[in-house]
Amino acid sequence: MEPGAWDEPVVYTDSQLGCGQIQQGKRVGPTKLIKLHRRAMKLTASLSPSARKIERPKNKVAHRIARIYGNLVKA
Repeated sequence: MEPGAWDEPVVYTDSQLGCGQIQQGKRVGPTKLIKLHRRAMKLTASLSPSARKIERPKNKVAHRIARIYGNLVKA
C-alpha cells in the first residue's frame, strides 16, 4: 500500500438489517430513518463503505456512546 493510502472503510454493526441496508440497499423503514439513511449514503458515496455484522456483546462501547449521545440530545 502506498503511503497515505486508505483501506476500504468498514462499518461494523450488530444490526443485520443495518448491514443489509448498507451492503445490498435493503429497504429503510420509518421516514425519520429514511432521511438519515439518505444523508449517510450521500456522505459516504465516494468512500464505498462495506458493512460487517458483529455480535451484540462485542458492540457494548457503541451502545454506551449511543446512550450518552441520546441523553445529550434530549437535554
